[in-house]
Amino acid sequence: MIRFTCTLVIFLSLFAHLQGQWEIWNEGVKGSINTIDFVNETIGWIAGTEGLLLKTRDGGESWHPIPLDKNWFIHNIDFVNDSVGWAIGTNCSDFTERLAIILKTVDGGRTWLVQKSWRGDYWRPSELLHVVNDDVVYAVGFQHNQFSRRDDTKVFKTADGGENWMDITPRNSGKYPQSIWFFNDQVGLITGSFSPSETTRNAFVWSTHDGGLTWDETIIPELSGINDLQFVDDSTGYFLADRQSDSSSFTVLGKTTDGLRSWSIITQIDWSNWINSFFYLGSGHFCTNIGPGFSFLGRPSINYISKSVDGGMTWEQKLPAGPWNLNKMYFINDQVGFSIGGGTLMRSIDGGENWCAQKFSYSFEDVYFIDRKKGFAGGGWLYLHRMGSGDMFMTDDGGKTWQPNLSTGEKIESCIFVNPSLGFAICRVIEDGSWLLKTVDGGENWARIYIQPDMTDIYFEGKDILFINEQTGWAVGWGPSIIGTMDGGENWHLVWNKNIEEGRNYLNSIYFVNDSTGWAVGDNGLIVQYRNLGGWLEKPKITDLPLNKVYFIDENTGYFAGGYVNYEDFNAKLFKTKNGGESWDEILEVPYLINDIYFKDSLHGWAVGSDKSEAGVILATKNGGAKWTVEIDGLIGPLRALDSRDDFLWAVGDYGLVLRLDLITTIEDGHNPYLPLAFKLDQNYPNPFNSVTSIQYQVSRASEVELSIYNILGQKVAALVSEKQPAGSYKVEWDAVDFASGVYLSRLVIDKVFMQTKKLVLLR
Repeated sequence: MIRFTCTLVIFLSLFAHLQGQWEIWNEGVKGSINTIDFVNETIGWIAGTEGLLLKTRDGGESWHPIPLDKNWFIHNIDFVNDSVGWAIGTNCSDFTERLAIILKTVDGGRTWLVQKSWRGDYWRPSELLHVVNDDVVYAVGFQHNQFSRRDDTKVFKTADGGENWMDITPRNSGKYPQSIWFFNDQVGLITGSFSPSETTRNAFVWSTHDGGLTWDETIIPELSGINDLQFVDDSTGYFLADRQSDSSSFTVLGKTTDGLRSWSIITQIDWSNWINSFFYLGSGHFCTNIGPGFSFLGRPSINYISKSVDGGMTWEQKLPAGPWNLNKMYFINDQVGFSIGGGTLMRSIDGGENWCAQKFSYSFEDVYFIDRKKGFAGGGWLYLHRMGSGDMFMTDDGGKTWQPNLSTGEKIESCIFVNPSLGFAICRVIEDGSWLLKTVDGGENWARIYIQPDMTDIYFEGKDILFINEQTGWAVGWGPSIIGTMDGGENWHLVWNKNIEEGRNYLNSIYFVNDSTGWAVGDNGLIVQYRNLGGWLEKPKITDLPLNKVYFIDENTGYFAGGYVNYEDFNAKLFKTKNGGESWDEILEVPYLINDIYFKDSLHGWAVGSDKSEAGVILATKNGGAKWTVEIDGLIGPLRALDSRDDFLWAVGDYGLVLRLDLITTIEDGHNPYLPLAFKLDQNYPNPFNSVTSIQYQVSRASEVELSIYNILGQKVAALVSEKQPAGSYKVEWDAVDFASGVYLSRLVIDKVFMQTKKLVLLR
């Protein structure tokens, strides 16, 4: 198994900086990271879908979010300097009429104005952008033609910084641009693909020497399309291209020394893999993102990064294969580089030899730690028609960094270790049964065992698995059914089943209080109890809602959690028993969908889940569950699972969420260590300051927060924060590079009632 190491990188977000011992080790993004640009070796930006925009001032060691319209899906950004930048993308506020937009900022990305918009094509969001200087910008996109009912390629240019735009589109005849490169304000290239017939595709090159007033077109039938142009001088450059033969398809990394009038192939990869992007580092060194050429649902991911140091003659894999979905490579110098795509941001500080996943999105379903350092998290997605994807991740540093451990092609629902060497995980594929993963060497290698118990009419689709020793285990799932093994998972037997004719019904969770007492819960409020003498027996229902989790502190005290979130329909319940399940009481003050529960002792417990908007939440109790309080809310997505080892507690969930809590410090503290006791605005630091200063503040409960900067006349000059935020401590930066020296005021307003002000002094 390939291993790699990376250092911890802290992401500073407006809601993820938490007071106390909770630490967020990873938090991905909703949507996709599409584009990256640096103006020097320290200042850069990444942007993507759903209003994603992050900025760094330290070469990518940390990233700060910048609020952006959630309906803006950014496809490309290009900055002239640390203040002036451009972006091109889509305004998705109206699904029926997609608008392509060109945006401009003059304050480093804090505010953006739409410079141009037009009706675009919803299915081809591939706008291109090339900024030559402060005045000259070229943009490429698609414009919907309501008369011909097709989408035409459009090329636009501004020569006055966006005040006016000219349509300089060549006669495109169905051309599909894929890359743009301008050497100066007059000379440039646009490349892409087109289909001269129903069975063929050719590459094309548009070239101009007069700023787009006229274009020359060259057709290259040997290639199917040219994209990702990167020139190192006025004539020498590199590119990616598609190439097809009678029996195969290829990705080509090519080179030109005369501005694409001629070209040669450096390396070629067949259809089973695909070069998604590359970057030329100089001196014959390349780094490439490799992904699956044809991404069928259900195929395990094979995305990785490779490097060549001999001009592309040979390549060495540098990143373990995993679900990274990397499609853009970018280096700010010959050592520091980034690879982005999907919800992932990778960083290298040694010329691409090693890579660290600074940020990645993944749907984690379960987590299990062998000790305080080594742990496993698994998950994935399920699709219709027997398709799925799944991966196991492993950490050796307590959850700070994670690496792909196994790509299964099936969603991993649950994992458990009986001892440091022996572990199990269950995978599920719709309508095709389940696989058991088994390791006997601490997760270094996993064996696959197909689960098909002695049932003839249905496949078993597992949802949860539990082993009480090395040989004896139980799994629950579709049927609803319970199966058991007495030989370490090699053979399984049906031990309980309830045939329900309508719908897909599951048992979702299983828990054993001890070797002789167990519980399983599932859809439609189903409850099944295990007794050593009587086996599995159904118990009376206490709700018709799906029950998602069962957890017992001891034989008498336990919890059932259930409910669902379905668009705007939300219904959640939490039940508690004090008499071993003879009776159950509903805990009314917990209006959250709970996915997992853990108790450190009889008093201190935690629960994770989501609210009705599917934002992640963590609850805690210090009195045995009599009262639950919200410790953290507003996380990017639901939390799915908890696990504890060696006095640490981990929580995982959607969008790659990984959090850790030090239980010893938490329980020994006499007060709630997570939440500030009051609202507070701290003095900025440094003060006086030149250009950039940091402002910290505390929020004691979930509130509408506004943090703004005013001048001495009382005029608002900058809005730093304007949103609802969960309780916590926060830190934001104000970059006053465009402001004059003088006295300013920072003002914190909570729920339009509480207000506090501090004086700031800007000195040049």
